[in-house]
Amino acid sequence: MSHFLANTCKFKSIHIKFFIYREWLLEKRKKKNILLIRNKLMNKYNP
Repeated sequence: MSHFLANTCKFKSIHIKFFIYREWLLEKRKKKNILLIRNKLMNKYNP
């Protein structure tokens, strides 16, 4: 039983790390998109 608990704990920490990593990637992508959109707008208004 304790072995099973240790495995679930390990799995949980991996899952949490993955979740944080995924959130971080989404944030990074969002920032990138915002920068791209901003650049497009700048190009549109400053020919």
